[in-house]
Amino acid sequence: MKRKFMTCGLIGGVCLLAGVAAAGSGTLNKSDNKRNETVSVVSYKNMEDKGKSDKSANATTGAVSTTTEAITSYASGRKPEVSLRMNKGNSQKKNKAADKKVKKNPRKEIVKIAKKYKGKITYLWGGKPTDVQIKGKEQPKKLDCSGFIQFVYSKYNKKRIESLGSTISISGLPKIKKNELQPGDIGLRNGTGSLYFDADGKSYSEPGMAQDANESKEKSFDKKIKARKTKKTQLKDRIEEKKDKISEYKDKITALNGKKDEVIDISESEISSDNDEQQEEISEEEKEQQDQQQRIEQQKKNNEKINALIKSYNEKIKKCQADINGYSERINKYDKQLKKLKKQRKKYKKDIEESIDHVGIYCGKNKKGEATWCHCSSSKGGVVYEVTDIFTHYYSANDYLSE
Repeated sequence: MKRKFMTCGLIGGVCLLAGVAAAGSGTLNKSDNKRNETVSVVSYKNMEDKGKSDKSANATTGAVSTTTEAITSYASGRKPEVSLRMNKGNSQKKNKAADKKVKKNPRKEIVKIAKKYKGKITYLWGGKPTDVQIKGKEQPKKLDCSGFIQFVYSKYNKKRIESLGSTISISGLPKIKKNELQPGDIGLRNGTGSLYFDADGKSYSEPGMAQDANESKEKSFDKKIKARKTKKTQLKDRIEEKKDKISEYKDKITALNGKKDEVIDISESEISSDNDEQQEEISEEEKEQQDQQQRIEQQKKNNEKINALIKSYNEKIKKCQADINGYSERINKYDKQLKKLKKQRKKYKKDIEESIDHVGIYCGKNKKGEATWCHCSSSKGGVVYEVTDIFTHYYSANDYLSE
């Protein structure tokens, strides 16, 4: 009854104003026009409908007035259409403010965060972000590939995302095709995820244990390589010593060969004193012949000694050369061993790298249409942004890209 009374009162007010307009006030002043432009009214026709009148009556709490058009229409005999509306100024302002607010693209934000740390984070096997770093109070300096992924998405979501802390858990994300990749999605190299392995293929749940085993294996390789290099150096030094000896022996042989044809003087003291009387009776010519014969015999003996020495030096040279050949063979053997060890060490490192999966964030295509990725790599020295095709398995990151 109360609502019906209020509605009837409103209709009466409209009729009264319409009567005033019909009596001669055909126009309204400027202030009335201004007011009428902001007024909301209730439909007069609807007032005749009992079911709708109750609903319209609820709107009487707002500002109600009649428009110039409604009054003049009533005065001319037409039924004015009057409507009633509540003042919704505050809600309209809120809607406009919401429309003006620009929403950030979560995928672009992920790529922006990832690129920000290019060259600022180095690689550390098993390195994961701390809560302090995720909150932005401290910048991480060393992370592994999955640690970098965890850091970027945790920083964006402002909370740690445990499921991105390893390539094994990342490999469980929803798979997508290459042509379905969007910036912010994730790529894996092997697509299987991985534990941590040592050089012999033994797996560990903790990176530190595997790293200790691998470092021990690396030290073993390095020790063997160093030992063989040391042996090679020692053998080369010995070869040089033998070469010096050979040169020395050859010089002595040359000197001895020069003495073979030297004229040997036979002094008087070399002639026996027992033959003094006999020599006095020998003529000068005979004496010269005897001296010549003695010289020949002495030179012959001298040459025999020289030849013996030369033979000895030649044997020493031959032995030195044999030693040099032996040292050279051992050096060649060490070279082969070193080559094999280096190859094994290289293969070992490659096997370790390939057995451990690698992960990166897709950053979209460059101007040339090439796929670009941001990832933390040991071979590159840390966080890099580059064109690469090492990632062959792709995963959607929608679950971590809330707006």
